[in-house]
Amino acid sequence: DNVTVVLCEDTAQNFDPEYKELDQRIAAEWVKKAGAVRFYDYIGINYWTPRYFPHILADQMRHIARIGVKGYGTHYVSMIDSSMPMYYLLYQLLWNAEIDPNVVVDRMITDLYGKAAGPIGRFYEHWEQCWERQPKGRWLWGLDTIGGEMEIYKWEDFQRGRELLEEAAQLADDDNVRRRIDFLRQRYDFTYTSAAAYLVSMDAINWQPTDNHEDAIAKSNAVVEAWQAWTRQYHIAQALPGLPVSGWPGKTGLVRMWGLKQQMRDAALAPLVRWACANEGRLEPSRLRFIEQMLAGMGILNRERIEHHVTHEANASHRKPRADGLRVADVPHVDDNLRLIAAAKDWPSIPHVDELPWIFHARPADPNLGKYDEPIRFYYSDPPVPDDQSMTWQCAWDKDRLYLRVVVKDQTHVQNQPAADMWKEDSLQVAVNPQRDNFELKAGSWDYIWGGYKRNEAEFGISLRDKVVQKHVWRSPKLPEGVKAEDLIDTAVARHGGQTIYEVAVKWPLLPGFTPEPRKSFGICLVVNDVDKGDRRSAEYGSGVIHAKRPTEFAALRLVE
Repeated sequence: DNVTVVLCEDTAQNFDPEYKELDQRIAAEWVKKAGAVRFYDYIGINYWTPRYFPHILADQMRHIARIGVKGYGTHYVSMIDSSMPMYYLLYQLLWNAEIDPNVVVDRMITDLYGKAAGPIGRFYEHWEQCWERQPKGRWLWGLDTIGGEMEIYKWEDFQRGRELLEEAAQLADDDNVRRRIDFLRQRYDFTYTSAAAYLVSMDAINWQPTDNHEDAIAKSNAVVEAWQAWTRQYHIAQALPGLPVSGWPGKTGLVRMWGLKQQMRDAALAPLVRWACANEGRLEPSRLRFIEQMLAGMGILNRERIEHHVTHEANASHRKPRADGLRVADVPHVDDNLRLIAAAKDWPSIPHVDELPWIFHARPADPNLGKYDEPIRFYYSDPPVPDDQSMTWQCAWDKDRLYLRVVVKDQTHVQNQPAADMWKEDSLQVAVNPQRDNFELKAGSWDYIWGGYKRNEAEFGISLRDKVVQKHVWRSPKLPEGVKAEDLIDTAVARHGGQTIYEVAVKWPLLPGFTPEPRKSFGICLVVNDVDKGDRRSAEYGSGVIHAKRPTEFAALRLVE
């Protein structure tokens, strides 16, 4: 008699007849079997956009009352401006589940807004109609990502919401009514700018390049402006009681914000890289290089303008603004296959690649992160002394392969790990991205934070353990049946004094979709791992591998004659 079964539900999805039928049937079966049943309903799940469905809620409350449910609780966090009448209705339904929701909501709006009740009522009806036009119910959809929320709405929906609130403000003839409408407008401003930031960033990520590089710069600048507008509203919203932003219950609000910031970082760079890739075969190489350098400077500047906003306030990770994909290194063509023997001397007549500085990171085995800290930390560190982790590298290509030679100065070579774990000690990791102009992740906020390979990227490593060369592929693109990624990679590794020589030949099928021709480019990231006296550190050429898999952050190589 003292035990109840608590069932979780997401009533908001009951616009879908199949979802509703299954949900309500299961609820009735539980009551028959268990007797004492309570519900915990995720009415609000920290959305920054409207989540308003009073008639669906009223129908569900009638159902659970009629089948004999004993108790009810809710996760209530929503944007109060676009959900308030629904919560007022909920409290009335808890007393009497048979009341008419239209009567309750209409009375509330009329009492609060007087002559402005018409547009306020249409404001809420608008959001209910938007919610119910969804085709398919999805459990807790959009729980931790604004991208999920934004799939529900169009930009015109948010514009219509603002128009209705402004119409109501014009009709208000009482100071109390004006204050109530201002209460809604102030909070709706955060929803509006959140939607704008998301849509502007996605527009930049998917932008189709023109012939004019200034169009790419304009797209990147628009992303910064949208982010700055959002951060202003974020700070205002923090001081407004009753918003998910001011309360940050749990991590879901923080995850939304961390993910949105990473999307803005990507969006500031995307149109610049996409323009360079689209025009690399059209422009004379020296002209392209000149414009790329200009775009790289703009990319770093705009990312700096994004980075310094909303970092410490939300325990977000700091990133050094970079634009590695616009600092493209030329890769010379060779007529004959290069033999991989890991000799002490460099490959003759092939210059070192030095477009970018290597970036060094500490690699603590047990990072000390707080419960509400963004999980990715970069642990930037200064370069060690040159004899104890410094690198030079060369690169070349022919019609069959890409060739890499990396020389690492390292006083002590340590490698005792199995191949899959070689990255924990002295080793080389190589990642390639044949579609470096594709910035669309199509993933939730957690994926934006943690990163991940989503397309045709490949990542492999090589190391020297007890004079035996180890090779391991962590990520392979989809290859033709019978083709193994390992068979597309040839390696040689040797120690010469205080140096470790890594040589690699990668057959082009490991980069599906990439055609090895002059003036074509692809993304690459190299990681040199080093352990000395128990301390781990790594250096990256191009970022995007060590702490989060971000192919959009890779450096770039362009094939030349």
